[in-house]
Amino acid sequence: KGRVFFLNATFDTIFKRLASDTLRPLFKNSVEAKILYHFRLPLYLHYADQVVEVDNKSVEEIAQEIVSAI
Repeated sequence: KGRVFFLNATFDTIFKRLASDTLRPLFKNSVEAKILYHFRLPLYLHYADQVVEVDNKSVEEIAQEIVSAI
């Protein structure tokens, strides 16, 4: 059996990380992307076995939190 980890970031964090990424067609319009984010968020939270908050954390901190949870 596997576990589902949801790496939760605020829309602002996602927006900052993807601002210069031109290869994400769903993120070309920030208003539509925010609507989609708010639509999907409850689904991700519902199906996740564990939620990891990733805002203001390094990749190493996130990985350590996941490893500790396993």
